[in-house]
Amino acid sequence: MNTQLAMISHLVKSYADWWGVDVQVSGENGWTLEATGVQGLERLLFPRNDAMLVPNAVQMMRVWVGGVECDLPYPGTAVENDFCREDLLTFLCGQLWRAEELESKNLTAASHADDSVFLGERFQFFDKPIVDLWMRFLLETLHGRLLQAPQGFAGNSPKFWMTYDVDCLRKWKTRSVVKHLLHLPLDLAHGKITSWWKLTREAWCARDPKHDPWYTIPQMLAQHVPKQSTIFFLGHARDHLAFRYDVQREEYATLLKSVVAQGRQLGLHGSPLHANDAQALNKEKTSLENITATKVRGHRQHYLRIVPGETFRLLDSMGIEFDSTLGFNHRVGFRTGSCIPIAWWDLQNGRALKMLEIPLLVGDWTLHNPEHFLAKDSHAKICQIAAWTRLAGGILTLDFHELYFAQEYFGHAEFHDEMLATLAAQGFAAWCPETRHE
Repeated sequence: MNTQLAMISHLVKSYADWWGVDVQVSGENGWTLEATGVQGLERLLFPRNDAMLVPNAVQMMRVWVGGVECDLPYPGTAVENDFCREDLLTFLCGQLWRAEELESKNLTAASHADDSVFLGERFQFFDKPIVDLWMRFLLETLHGRLLQAPQGFAGNSPKFWMTYDVDCLRKWKTRSVVKHLLHLPLDLAHGKITSWWKLTREAWCARDPKHDPWYTIPQMLAQHVPKQSTIFFLGHARDHLAFRYDVQREEYATLLKSVVAQGRQLGLHGSPLHANDAQALNKEKTSLENITATKVRGHRQHYLRIVPGETFRLLDSMGIEFDSTLGFNHRVGFRTGSCIPIAWWDLQNGRALKMLEIPLLVGDWTLHNPEHFLAKDSHAKICQIAAWTRLAGGILTLDFHELYFAQEYFGHAEFHDEMLATLAAQGFAAWCPETRHE
């Protein structure tokens, strides 16, 4: 099987398995999808065009997905009701596995999780899980019926996955305060005196334990964090900006052990310093494993910083089973056009990795400014993303930070709990990768 056909087959098989249907792929004179033993179209034909990984032109096409009418992007010039005129499947592969991020002009934006330069942002389709919706449409067209819940979705209920990144713990150490004071002349020169005073006040208030994020974590775990969730801890004391915390210290190691003892899943929050350093990244993972005597299966890169074409291969070689890094740092939405866990395809080496990517859709820092926000606006954003996730049959992955549960961020903890109540009222059930579809 040639590399291009292997990629297309991996895409189609992943979605067919997710939805529990049977589809065969061949590539003699293009791409042929066949569904046997059903009453429907049973066969779809597509031309082959390798350039469609990152097309020069994109049009919108109206299709019905799960009984809902959607406008979805289509490569080249689409003709109404004639969706087989262009290489749609290669286009979907390019969006799902971020072919654009491997172009030299886009590497910086990709590594910083910046959405501004990509095709999806120019054509406004990062707001929809376009790959998932197209694939559901194709599978429903092939099988002549609407697909029901994906495999493993008990009770047909949509799923959400709550995750938490622990970035700061005891935020204001002595060295942090001294460094901040020494920055006064520089901040004055750049007109940042207001933010300097704000941080000075925060450092002073942190002398009171109830205002330090480290002391809010036990309360956060007890009162706010669902049992079926994943908490990502740094395995290295520094990132590219500052000292954060050292999990080897007894007080922090005790916290890690308590998280595992409570039945919550522990994940690695990889340092941006090691995004292309397999030995150092593996050392971070081993550090958490030695402290907790458990296997670290999951990962999310700190600041969502990766080296496109490198970091995921390193994680896969380390035995990481799932990653949830691919979201944006400046907006909520569907970076990969998907919300379904799929084994990552290595575009450079033409093979599928063992590691699943579970796209990150909503982060509290992209949802709103935790210092000042309107809860109703943030709820509206989440409900919109949740509606698309439900239609796509995927996982609504959310990320919150321990820092914002501290008392200086009024209303954030309450918003978090109201959000969970809203999702429950809409029929969403908690999910984590331990219960993922195999």
